Amino acid sequence: MIAVDVGADGAKFMDRPKTALGVLTQTFVAVERIVSNQERDNADILITPRVGHIRWDQTRRAEELLRIGYEAGLESIDRINAILKPHTLKEKPAMVCV
Repeated sequence: MIAVDVGADGAKFMDRPKTALGVLTQTFVAVERIVSNQERDNADILITPRVGHIRWDQTRRAEELLRIGYEAGLESIDRINAILKPHTLKEKPAMVCV
């Protein structure tokens, strides 16, 4: 399984909460991080694009997010190929008509 953890870099834009809503938001972030850490152990490959400096609501930075994710994926190509190589078919499977 290939997993992508966009939260691995941390939410660098978050300050200390000043309101109840801020505390609630940081609580959700902490719970998400715990679940993510548990799930990442199941991955054969973990891709972790460094996007912690971009807030979730900064949709105008979508191009930047895509570029960073694409580059992180490219950096993982050798590891992905190493996992896929033993599973490639040496011969084409016979066509089966049902």
